[in-house]
Amino acid sequence: MKELITCLMCLLALVAADPTCSCHSVVENNSWLWGDNIISKWNRVTIGDSVARSCDGAAAVLFENVTTSKITDLLAYCGKQLPILEKPIQHNWIRDSNFGRLVPSPKVAVMRISDTNFTKLIFDNTVTYQTQRIYLKNVPLDAIPKNLNAMQNLVSFVAKEIPLQKFILSQFNGLNKLQRITISNSLTSITIGAVDLPALLSLNFHSNQIEKVPRDISTLKSLEMLNFCFNKITHLDMSVFNGLDFLQDLKISHNPLLIINSPTTVNLPALQHLHLQHSHLERLDVALWHMPKLASMNLNWNNLTQVANLEGQFPKGAIVYAAGNTWNCTWLNEAATVVVIDQQDRPRCKNLA
Repeated sequence: MKELITCLMCLLALVAADPTCSCHSVVENNSWLWGDNIISKWNRVTIGDSVARSCDGAAAVLFENVTTSKITDLLAYCGKQLPILEKPIQHNWIRDSNFGRLVPSPKVAVMRISDTNFTKLIFDNTVTYQTQRIYLKNVPLDAIPKNLNAMQNLVSFVAKEIPLQKFILSQFNGLNKLQRITISNSLTSITIGAVDLPALLSLNFHSNQIEKVPRDISTLKSLEMLNFCFNKITHLDMSVFNGLDFLQDLKISHNPLLIINSPTTVNLPALQHLHLQHSHLERLDVALWHMPKLASMNLNWNNLTQVANLEGQFPKGAIVYAAGNTWNCTWLNEAATVVVIDQQDRPRCKNLA
């Protein structure tokens, strides 16, 4: 009986013991394809695996297939068992895992979380974060996390395949180094509001359900790139972009665009590339457009026969991509004298009355 009790006590001790972290080096040839160089060599950390393996000095740590409701900071937890995790970590990737609360480590420069469930993503405003970039993909983020502005060194925030529907840019206020924001999948509305983001250069709302460009987008004076491709925009007033004096790249392609209005002068002094391809445009008048640095305008695959008032509006060497439209031949010949027409194949036009 004494031996049985002793055995039971040992089993209870094993059950109550904290799960063990172990580590081994792996090669991920296609490990990540967003925004920075591909990281191919990772130290893969498992929790609850009794097989001891060795790690090397690679400053990239991958947590995979972790299920826990108790552990919130994986690096802090496993760092007590694996001395290699006490060193500075450049890249931390969590994938195919399940958590309760998830608290990203403050000492990681680049945080990646993909195909992972959690009840809450928590940032602690009492600590100093070294994180410069956050990449999220296929995670249950339906609201911008509270205290995100604790990430004072954050330069890039990318979240794809998330259920967030309403985007409020002012929730990022206080991130004075933030340059790039990308949100895709489910957005239906965007609110700009009173924004203080002096370093913001790029807003990417590619592949959402947005129907309207907010008028106060023009308050984002530092923007250089703006992307509304693959949304639900049917009508666009180009004057909403007035005030974006540093905007170089404007992407509005792959929308069901029917009408582009320009009731007042459209002044975009730095714009170099305008993307309107794969829309439903039948008419386009650029009489009030002032874009002295425009290098290209992509009109491929619309329903256009001409672009009204093109002459003298753009620099002589500007390229107008024109494939997939049935142009008025007379207009097309005249247009070729003031811009470069690129139809990617033989000219397609009709002699229209």
